Amino acid sequence: MADDNTGDAPAANPTADDKPAEPNVPAGAENPDAVRNALKAERTAAKEAAKRAEAAEARLAELEERDKSEVEKAQGKLTKAEQRAADAEAKLLRYEVATELNVPAKLVPLLTATSEEGLREQATLLLENAKPADASDFDSGARTPVEDTSSDPKTALGQGLLKALENRR
Repeated sequence: MADDNTGDAPAANPTADDKPAEPNVPAGAENPDAVRNALKAERTAAKEAAKRAEAAEARLAELEERDKSEVEKAQGKLTKAEQRAADAEAKLLRYEVATELNVPAKLVPLLTATSEEGLREQATLLLENAKPADASDFDSGARTPVEDTSSDPKTALGQGLLKALENRR
């Protein structure tokens, strides 16, 4: 039964037919040119894979940057919309105060305060110091009426000019 080997244990005495175990060598490894070509192909494939990975990372960064810029654009639009809304509210408040206090329309742009109280104060100050549109006073001093001594308009004009020149002296 000494000859009965089940293959579980190695034979105690190796024979000449038994070869030492060789490392895993790819087929055709006996040819150095084939090994060199396989290594070259493997290196080329690794370089191409690295390039593809780098391109994919660049594309991902580009997409992330585009998404960021989209978010930033949306934030910019939101800021502009909020500013327009605030301007519209201020303008509405200005017109409400002007209407309530009967400020003439051409004076409304002079109301520049941001609060209702400030607008009321400005409107009151404007109304106190503004002259009504129908005022006949031009603030150019006192006027004396020209005496009409003649019924002829040319003569009356000449006399009025003479008096004006005399008063200048």
